[in-house]
Amino acid sequence: MHVRRLVQQHRGADSGEVHTGVVRDQADCAARQLGKPVRFQHVDSVLHDDLTPLGGRGLASGPEADREREQDDEWWGHHRREDYPRRRCAASGYSLVVPDPDDMTTEAIDPGSEDLDRLEPIEIVRLMSAGDAELVRVVAAQTECIANVVEAVVARLRVGGRLFYVGAGTSGRLGILDAVECPPTFGTAPELVQGLIAGGTDAILAAVEGAEDDPGQGSADLSRRDLAATDAVVGIAASGTTPYVLGAVEYATDVGAYTAAITCNDGSPLAAAVTAPIVIVVGPEILAGSTRLKAGTATKMVLNMISTGVMVRLGKTYGNLMVDLNASNGKLEARSLRLLRRLTELEPDAATDLLRRCDGELKTSVVASRHALEPAAARRHLAAHADHLRAALESSPPS
Repeated sequence: MHVRRLVQQHRGADSGEVHTGVVRDQADCAARQLGKPVRFQHVDSVLHDDLTPLGGRGLASGPEADREREQDDEWWGHHRREDYPRRRCAASGYSLVVPDPDDMTTEAIDPGSEDLDRLEPIEIVRLMSAGDAELVRVVAAQTECIANVVEAVVARLRVGGRLFYVGAGTSGRLGILDAVECPPTFGTAPELVQGLIAGGTDAILAAVEGAEDDPGQGSADLSRRDLAATDAVVGIAASGTTPYVLGAVEYATDVGAYTAAITCNDGSPLAAAVTAPIVIVVGPEILAGSTRLKAGTATKMVLNMISTGVMVRLGKTYGNLMVDLNASNGKLEARSLRLLRRLTELEPDAATDLLRRCDGELKTSVVASRHALEPAAARRHLAAHADHLRAALESSPPS
């Protein structure tokens, strides 16, 4: 579908003006209809495209396509169009806007730290601490966007979908960190939340040169995991330009999966390529370009909110208690015992015995105690309430 037609479709029926909501947060419906990475900019009340068809995958050719292009050129002749730096995205067959590094806040120089190498340790720490303190405000400004992602991911996981984090370097490692914490914290299967990093597992501990520059590898990594329309993919890239991540989210779009992104630059190709961009502009780093610092910290804050919010909505907690934890070590076994006693008022020996009979399943143990059920019956009662402990406790078990 050509950009001209999309623009015409989104004009107001009465005023003839373009709806500004179409371009809000770069998550416009025009991009979703195209199903390709697109960025739109609102210019003189007209949707201005930053995408140039290159005759690549998914584009028509021949006389009809030539007529369409001539009509596009004629249409643009009546509207303001500005020049932007462009780079061919090999995975998509489109020319995408790539921000000039001089315009990217993640690459900017912080004038407040230009004398960094002259500072005493206490001055360095104070300077970094002051910068980190601002991150709470920056992330808080994106709470609605983050909550929308949580809701969308929950909907997919409830029908058997999975959540994938995709990133390179620090961004990839942060996604993996969040993913691997889900099984012990919430008792999930390792396959439910997965982290993918450019360069594979070797890149977790050491840099794999050039891995992030291959968009085809991003799509291939998801393809090998049989990505489906019921899944959700969150692309993570502070710059918003990482080809590996762009290739992954484009593939996710092609298969119909839900796509979101976490990035730290306004107007990035990644933000434009997904349904739900979370843009956390943290400003220049104290060490110019080192996005493992403020950008990394803010990204981890967002990931914490996504995974925790999703698991809470899936019934993995009771109040603020981790009732679905996997007691895989002594510390977690002791926590399970404390939580069971708190929720049932059982004595230590009785609580220990009940946990043993319920195979260490805390929620099963609580239901068994509160409703005087055998473990198997307690499991069935939980299953009848989608494994939500609160719902199971507030309803009467079958007689």
